[in-house]
Amino acid sequence: MKKLQPPKVYDLAILKEIKNNAGWAANPYINGSFKSMRADYITYRRNKGSAFFVNQMIMGASLKAKLIYHFDNPRAELSYIDNIRYRLSPNCCPTCGGEGTFSVDHYLPKAGFPNLTLYSLNLVPACDCNYKRSSVVRGATANETAIHPYFDDGLDERLMKAEIIGDLEEGEIDVNFVPLPCQRIHVDKIRFHIEHVINRTRAKTWMIGRWSTLVNNTNTIVTTIPEQDTILTNASLKNFIDRNIAAHDDEHETPNNWKSMFLY
Repeated sequence: MKKLQPPKVYDLAILKEIKNNAGWAANPYINGSFKSMRADYITYRRNKGSAFFVNQMIMGASLKAKLIYHFDNPRAELSYIDNIRYRLSPNCCPTCGGEGTFSVDHYLPKAGFPNLTLYSLNLVPACDCNYKRSSVVRGATANETAIHPYFDDGLDERLMKAEIIGDLEEGEIDVNFVPLPCQRIHVDKIRFHIEHVINRTRAKTWMIGRWSTLVNNTNTIVTTIPEQDTILTNASLKNFIDRNIAAHDDEHETPNNWKSMFLY
């Protein structure tokens, strides 16, 4: 998870262009939905993407298909889509904290919110968690929504840690993701994000594999331990681990990356 500054996009102007320019594939079908889509864009920004305020939209199959076509085959006016995919956060997935991004995730899924298919503030960089995360967009209370990389403050705080449980010596372990106290993000939001995003990624299996490497070849994971023979104490090992965590935080520009979550 990582705080991002979204690209500056004139979404309402692009939407108006689609309505007025017959060169767009979606143009013949958008008239009946234009006003409601425009209102939803404004509502989304005003309410920071919360699914408690943005309504799902029943949309004709033709318009829905054409909007997806424009998303998959972006015109010059939609160049922000590739900018989000490849350049906005290349070193860390802002959705789950994994290594790098290669996809664009619809924060509110386009299956239920086709009106937001092209809306830049609904598009965030993602790794393969894009295909794995839950389609559940809200829980029972206003705080139970997924973390939004553009709107949620507090992503510079450590939001969760990986809790290693089981038979540590035999290597028969499991991983739980545990929320940590945060001043600016409600714990219910962090729990919701863990349940509906993190737990559906490969983070758990990745960390189980990383534990095995840590046990068998500690220096590979805790790279700050000197190469020469070193007598480790609890205090010195903690110091080496803390230095590694700080390095991963800097590398990924967030404390909420998998490597830091694991070592923490």
